[in-house]
Amino acid sequence: MYGISTIILRDTIYFHKTFTWGYRTFSGMKWTPENIKALRKRLGLTQKEFAEELGYARRESVAELEKGAYGPSGPTQRLLDMLEKQADAKG
Repeated sequence: MYGISTIILRDTIYFHKTFTWGYRTFSGMKWTPENIKALRKRLGLTQKEFAEELGYARRESVAELEKGAYGPSGPTQRLLDMLEKQADAKG
């Protein structure tokens, strides 16, 4: 199934094509548990702070992503992409 995810972030609308197969969502970059944790550490954020950046209400959601309990949804993948660009810009 193909779809388009829509994210509204600070008055900007982002569209992102996704391909879903079962419960997994794949986009241009595959966000593995290791990549998610590495990005959080590059940004210097705690799991709670990272959860807030991703719009999660619970810190445990980030812990579950980092353990591979489930994969990030399409909108979360797009936010991860944007946070990665932010980390790259910081150097």
